[in-house]
Amino acid sequence: MNENNKVFGTDGIRGKVGEYPMTVDFTMKLASAIASTLTPNGGQVAIGKDTRISGYMFESALESAFVAYGLKVILLGPLPSPAISHYVRESEANFGIVISASHNSYEYNGIKIINQDGQKIEQLLENTIESRLNENPVTKTASMIGKAYRSGNSRDKYKQLLRKVFNGATQPLDGLKIVVDTSNGAAYKIAPQLLLELGAEVIPIACSPNGYNINKNCGSTYPETIKNTVQATNSDLGIALDGDADRIVLVDDQGELLDGDQILYILSAANINNSSFNSKVVGTVMT
Repeated sequence: MNENNKVFGTDGIRGKVGEYPMTVDFTMKLASAIASTLTPNGGQVAIGKDTRISGYMFESALESAFVAYGLKVILLGPLPSPAISHYVRESEANFGIVISASHNSYEYNGIKIINQDGQKIEQLLENTIESRLNENPVTKTASMIGKAYRSGNSRDKYKQLLRKVFNGATQPLDGLKIVVDTSNGAAYKIAPQLLLELGAEVIPIACSPNGYNINKNCGSTYPETIKNTVQATNSDLGIALDGDADRIVLVDDQGELLDGDQILYILSAANINNSSFNSKVVGTVMT
């Protein structure tokens, strides 16, 4: 494999928009290489993204190349990364694509491939995809090309999954005042909507994406923003997410921050007290 084709990092492909590898030309070659590796005989792919302005461009490039290869493409639109994984796991998709640069600013973007189990594909497959990046994108004949569709229920399906945490309770958050900071990112609709539906009084901040303000002085990487808002509004809880909503920081009613390690401990302790839970818990020093 040509060393110049080594594009996958620890969490997919990421870079500055307009610079290799985050260009339209490369993205179309990448999509064709992905399709020939994962679905050489056709299949289905689900594509989701966050709210950065370049997401539209990369979504269109991936859609075109996958359709040209003969795949059915399901466009999920802006959706949290965990929701995209859930959709792929529960649908007929052969694999999924997440267009996001996570907690980075709008100048950056990335592409992550997930398998049918909703997990990142293994390195052996990444290596195979990289080995095919010098091949020209494939365009099938008119009778064999695919088609793209927009999903109309992916957000609702994910909300249904999250509601299961409350074991059927209709408004378990009734009486709570909650500040939610979505970092102007992928959860800008689903997070405040779900909290309202669960009965909370919601104070949304950084829930108005414009394509350029994702992660800008807000979200989980700027916890002081939500900490100050919780204290100023006498709220019971603050929830801060990052741009693709796979990171979280909590703030209690005293303005104290709870990071990933503390949240992991709380969740683990709650599950250990559940008699049906008998597994071990493994974490890192920087969860």
